[in-house]
Amino acid sequence: MELALNAEVMPPIDAIVSVTHTNEELIGLVNQIGILEPRKLADLRALDGNPLEDMKIFEQDLHRVILVMKKGRIMKNLL
Repeated sequence: MELALNAEVMPPIDAIVSVTHTNEELIGLVNQIGILEPRKLADLRALDGNPLEDMKIFEQDLHRVILVMKKGRIMKNLL
């Protein structure tokens, strides 16, 4: 719900950055996580919709999650 609320007062992409990149900076891991590059710890979640068009997608059931990667390993793949 936090993302949808933030998106009411800022552009959707800024709301997403505020809960991802900003938090990485706060905990001092911006150079290690959150970047899809070799030798980085990346978690990835793909949804069956565009959160920039509908931020409430993050509040919906897990069936909207079609791919999950944790530390480069596929944990769920419905593609």
